[in-house]
Amino acid sequence: MRCRWTGSDAVAGLIWRLYHPINSSAFLVSSIWHRRLNLTARGPRLWDPCRGTAYCARVRTRAVALGLGMVALALADMRSRASLARRSRIIATAKGPIEVEITGHGPGVLVLHGGLGGFDQGSWIAHALDLRAHRVIAVSRPGYLGTPDVGSLDAEADLYVAALDALGIERIAVVGVSGGGVSTLHLAGRHPQRLTRVVMLSAVSGPAADAGLGVAWFALRASVDVNKSLLSAALDPAKRQLVAGLFRTFATPERRVRGGLRDLRLSGSFPPPKGITVAALVVHGTADNAIPFDHAERTVRGCMSGTLIPIDGGRHLSLVTHAQVGERVREFLTAA
Repeated sequence: MRCRWTGSDAVAGLIWRLYHPINSSAFLVSSIWHRRLNLTARGPRLWDPCRGTAYCARVRTRAVALGLGMVALALADMRSRASLARRSRIIATAKGPIEVEITGHGPGVLVLHGGLGGFDQGSWIAHALDLRAHRVIAVSRPGYLGTPDVGSLDAEADLYVAALDALGIERIAVVGVSGGGVSTLHLAGRHPQRLTRVVMLSAVSGPAADAGLGVAWFALRASVDVNKSLLSAALDPAKRQLVAGLFRTFATPERRVRGGLRDLRLSGSFPPPKGITVAALVVHGTADNAIPFDHAERTVRGCMSGTLIPIDGGRHLSLVTHAQVGERVREFLTAA
């Protein structure tokens, strides 16, 4: 069973598709070129308003970079669309269908991806954290890709437990990232007996944006924050493949927008967590402008056994820019 998408979803997806090349791919390519290449103008023509300045070279570079970014994202989108169906499978559970990708061997880890993600983003998160010693269960949360919307957070938590039942898993650790934080906290509060540990990574624990123009402001500041992290990582040769892997999760935006809107709606009415009995690790960048640091502090206050790891100067994608994030998460998941 697959989700059915309406015309409004397609329009929203088109807007998001145009948004990403400009603010991500083209931004990165253009910025990297300006930093790493010393381009000069070949000589202005008589009509060139930039004559005698280096501005002309910068404009040309930006224009070429924008075009390359759009072409690169379009090609990546086509390849990713073809691979998504091959990678995942739909599990029929007692609470409805859910899309999953299972990789690796070892102690189980359920990954609940962030906003505008899917199972592919969950698998990318596990790769970024280097969870190679674990059996990773990456799901598409309700409203994303092949998992239909189930309505409430109660139904969502029950769906995850039903998926564990279908897979024959009694207890598992869960990693909630960014927009998946509310789902993670609700699962821990509703079914603590099924979880061994909880990791909250740059995760939402309450309202992420005000209604109306607040959503636009949230999208803007999140975009700026994420782009700065991606630029920093892309300039490091050792991290470029990781950044490229994240861009591949931008495919099929029209199948992710509905889930993102659902996240904003449910987080807006989510009360401060309290009485979480499962051992929790909360990792959050102190300079995160997408999901401010007070979300992490709110989470820790609601956990009976919670540890807060502030990443000094870390932004929203600190799991990419700061190696200590993966180290602390792996230590926590493997601790006796």
